[in-house]
Amino acid sequence: MSKGIMPSDPPRADHRLIKYVVETFYGKKGVQSDPREFDKVSNIFALMGGSWEQLFKGSAKEVNLLKKIVKIAIEKGVISKKPKWR
Repeated sequence: MSKGIMPSDPPRADHRLIKYVVETFYGKKGVQSDPREFDKVSNIFALMGGSWEQLFKGSAKEVNLLKKIVKIAIEKGVISKKPKWR
């Protein structure tokens, strides 16, 4: 059973999934999940031929595409990292 949607979660399903990918794979590397930055990732996913419908149905191809896009978005600074304290 899923945990359900919490009030602190983003209201859009695509943003929730991007947040999950960011926190799961890059959370320990100092990447923050900011829903304002997720629109660009969502648009790039669609431009690259990704289908949100197929992704939510469990398509491995779509999941891999989203993970690659998130990785590149972090490398290019589209998804920002947490500020480092000295």
